[in-house]
Amino acid sequence: MLENIVEDEGDFDILVDRTREYISNQARKLFDHLFYMKKSIGRGGEIINVCKFRTMDKNADVGYDEAFSMVNYLGKPINDSRITEYGRTMRKFWLDEIPQVFYNLIYKKNMKIVGYRPHMSRDLDRYPKHIRDLMRKRMEEEGPAIFGVNYSEIDIVRTARNLLSILSFGLIKRKEISSEEGWQRHLALYEKYEKDKQRPTVTTDFNYLSRIMFNIATLSVSSS
Repeated sequence: MLENIVEDEGDFDILVDRTREYISNQARKLFDHLFYMKKSIGRGGEIINVCKFRTMDKNADVGYDEAFSMVNYLGKPINDSRITEYGRTMRKFWLDEIPQVFYNLIYKKNMKIVGYRPHMSRDLDRYPKHIRDLMRKRMEEEGPAIFGVNYSEIDIVRTARNLLSILSFGLIKRKEISSEEGWQRHLALYEKYEKDKQRPTVTTDFNYLSRIMFNIATLSVSSS
């Protein structure tokens, strides 16, 4: 390739420019393959970029409505075919969230540790108006969060069954919750969170973070 450039152009400066352009294009392709920049409502209503390792197909937005037609108690699709096999593994161990810690939490400082996960208006439209307004207001005041409060619900029966499922290599099935029941529990948790936020923020966030860490440690939840 470089020999052709020299022969056709006969100009070292053009060779350097073309080489830089080629390297830049390859770097962008590699970045796009490894990372996904999700748009989200941020502090002050600003639209921010949230950096994650890519765990879905690149055309995942096409299947958005179909995926969210049935959701679980976490507010996530029950059967999301958009997630790749390696993406499921990364989500199981929360590896896909690592870039957010360095890029958004530490570098940009536009995310917090506990709160609502990154959402755009399209995501909020799935919620009843009173909850949608509370979520938008909270994100505009505090920004989105690394760990979503939707991961904080502790269900000992579900946790025990999930652990048994892992230890039995799937012979014991995980506890499943119907889509409608799960969605109502999801909404109720968000309403409870807003009531709890009337107490001191640090105390409330630490309480929710401790419960989220318990669920992560017992592999009861995976990242979104």
